[in-house]
Amino acid sequence: MVVKRRGERYLPETMTRSETFLLKYATIEDLWGLLFPSEEVDFHLFQIQFLAFGKNYRIAWRSVTKGSEIANKIGKENRYHTYYIPKANHSYRIIREPCVTLKIIQKRILSNILEASLPNRLKECCTGFRKWLSTVHNASFHANKKVIVKLDIADFFPSISQARVYGFFKRVLWANHEIASYLSWFCTYENQLPQGASTSPMMANLIAARIDDRILFLVEKLNRKNHMLHLTYSRYADDLTFSYNDENLNPDTLISYAEEIMESEGFLMNLSKVQIFTNSEQQRVTGIVVNNSELSIGRGVYRKWRAILHSIRTKGWEAAFLVWNRKHRKKKEKARDIDHFKLIVQGYASYISMVNREGSHARYLRDFSTLNFAVNFPATPDNGNLNDIAEVLF
Repeated sequence: MVVKRRGERYLPETMTRSETFLLKYATIEDLWGLLFPSEEVDFHLFQIQFLAFGKNYRIAWRSVTKGSEIANKIGKENRYHTYYIPKANHSYRIIREPCVTLKIIQKRILSNILEASLPNRLKECCTGFRKWLSTVHNASFHANKKVIVKLDIADFFPSISQARVYGFFKRVLWANHEIASYLSWFCTYENQLPQGASTSPMMANLIAARIDDRILFLVEKLNRKNHMLHLTYSRYADDLTFSYNDENLNPDTLISYAEEIMESEGFLMNLSKVQIFTNSEQQRVTGIVVNNSELSIGRGVYRKWRAILHSIRTKGWEAAFLVWNRKHRKKKEKARDIDHFKLIVQGYASYISMVNREGSHARYLRDFSTLNFAVNFPATPDNGNLNDIAEVLF
């Protein structure tokens, strides 16, 4: 069986919320027409099944001549490449990068289904993994507050199973069993959302949206009872932040409410990351200092930025590059060459500009703009179209 785009698509190119009911009657051909509406994509059904299910279909392929050749050549590990990133607590963050073809499919699911059909499901308080929103937007909710309470969801992506993703497509998008099964398997790996898939952040946000709804209802209720409280809530990925002005409110009460809501929605609170800050100490939200109404990058980053600019102006790029690597030889910020060092410097400038462009750091941003900043970027191979990639993989 060859799955191609149909001449007249059953599903629209972009779906509105009122049109998602069409997934209830769609077939795999209709789904493929939605994901790739403007090009002819020639995929055999067992190729789609491999990208969705992996080794679960290897035995079934042996009855097909081409399928048996692919089954002997490709295993489940080819769908994802796994590597590890060290964390500050000496553990590792597991990153699973999908293969090129699966990556393209996931991007189409993200743009043509998740973002197109659910534009208003996420509240303004959800600031992580969203276009035009950043850590600055998340921190601005809590500027100049007396008390800040920071909570964390334990194992945010791994705690979302394939069954929960399947249920989301069934319940929210009204997809039938076949479509929900394929979509859930495209978005998960080893019964969890993989960190590295482009669909995982949005899917996690959509599934955790009920947490936001219930906490916002709680915040509104507490603010009605106490007009001096000014309780505010935001969530950036798995980081939940509360801030308020009435110090008579016991933060433990707020934490217990939030923990109860998390557990009822299938998540657990990471008790080791519960933090409470008053305005008599430095208050950081997603890495940004919010003690005053003006957001700040903090003294540590500010002093490092001044040292970088001083080293470049007085010694030049090459000497500054050697000094940088000598100070960061055991850290992940170590530069590979001068061009990489220039990108690191540009990253610092972009971050400072994003947080506080017009504030006390404006002079150093002007000094940076006068530096010779030519970077020789390496040539990158053309990704090619989907059919060319399919020929290589299959």
